[in-house]
Amino acid sequence: MITKADMELKREVSEYAMAFDLLAKVTQSITEKEAIENILQICSTLFSPQKLFFYSIKEGQLGQIYYLFSLTENKSTIKTRLSNFSKKYDWTESKKGFQIQINYQGNTLGILEVDELACPEYKEHYLNLTISMADVYGLAIENAMRYQRIKAAEKEARQKKAKLEKEISERKQMEEILKENEEKYRLLFETVIHGIQEIDFSGKIVSANSACHTMLGYKNGELVGRSLFEFIPDSYQQKEMSDNIQILLKKQPKPKPWFGKIKKKNGDIFDGQTDWNYKRNKNGEVIGFIFVFSDITERKKMEEELRRLATIDSLTNINNRRYFLDLALKEIDRSKRYGHPFSLIMLDIDHFKKVNDTYGHSVGDQVLIDFCDTCMKELRESDFMGRLGGEEFAVAIMESDLEEAAILAERIREAVASNTVVIGNEEIRFTVSIGITQMWQDSDLNSMIESADNALYKAKNNGRNQVQLAEIKPV
Repeated sequence: MITKADMELKREVSEYAMAFDLLAKVTQSITEKEAIENILQICSTLFSPQKLFFYSIKEGQLGQIYYLFSLTENKSTIKTRLSNFSKKYDWTESKKGFQIQINYQGNTLGILEVDELACPEYKEHYLNLTISMADVYGLAIENAMRYQRIKAAEKEARQKKAKLEKEISERKQMEEILKENEEKYRLLFETVIHGIQEIDFSGKIVSANSACHTMLGYKNGELVGRSLFEFIPDSYQQKEMSDNIQILLKKQPKPKPWFGKIKKKNGDIFDGQTDWNYKRNKNGEVIGFIFVFSDITERKKMEEELRRLATIDSLTNINNRRYFLDLALKEIDRSKRYGHPFSLIMLDIDHFKKVNDTYGHSVGDQVLIDFCDTCMKELRESDFMGRLGGEEFAVAIMESDLEEAAILAERIREAVASNTVVIGNEEIRFTVSIGITQMWQDSDLNSMIESADNALYKAKNNGRNQVQLAEIKPV
């Protein structure tokens, strides 16, 4: 039977999964409007606000306002209210939402306002989540605007070329236009921030722009004649790329971006994204390839940090409650499917409030960190630990019944009891009470937590610093 807690957990997991999908979509936006609307869609999905809009800022002045829902406030009133907004973030007047600046490299691109939250009690959590995504938002908007500028320049160049070709009929004039266009192409080729290479059928570099030389650590001209495969550090991927070039020549499929590691001259490796297309002659025949690549290392780090923030407890660096419960649900399903044992340990630090009251919360935080480090040293690689709240923790034990889990729990109890946290001149010792349960055929996550909690309370009531087992169900 699916409980309300299970439904809430699945909803939260689903929302975060959807948010990450939308976040990936934001980084692929090709217009400022699309990027902002995708950002608003993420906020709508995650926070369900009644008021939601983004006010863009151009050259320090409020510009256009973007919104998903009908505005309940006059645009001029909003503009007057936000014109003096100088903080990085703040609460709205209603105290049921927040405002946050979206920046890129110190330049403010706009102000995002999320108000009248469906669950205002979670506003601090929602604000922290938005702060963690703000850099990606700023990068997405800036990249979209850059793309628009490039496309506008390309459109202008095409229109100018068409007009000139139509007006000029004499051969001399046509040659001058072609020369001018060639210079413009070369200027664009040499000034874009992305690396551009022309590649022949064998994978040799025919030409490369300055950005390409700089990104790979070479002097201008040194790349010509080198093999493309020199810059792919993985030998398997080198062969795969070589085979793919021959397949491309035969079948000519639609180009798709390539993501992988790229090696510099000095041996350093970075994460790269390579977009490519066919190079054709005037008859439309393929004579090579054009590769455009960029360093996405920072973007990958940002994405990884977002994933980490969504799954890891920021203080103890172990799984947070939501991610631990998600993993535990999956392991219960897997263990039932294959008929394997599975146990759950609940741990609670004894008299932790006294530690906080005596030494202060900063010392209490260090005790929590040290406690988790001590526990993790006793766990197997297959086991995982999570912080459920305050000084309460849980450990999922794979492939172990109640007796096997009890042996591990006793090791943890002894390790904690014998450990000393030294802070300045203070030596702090503490103990832990532990409750254990194992999975039965009719168990679900909630019932296992309840069972382990009952055993934990028994350990507390019997004097603390001990391990108690849940009652064994009759077979």
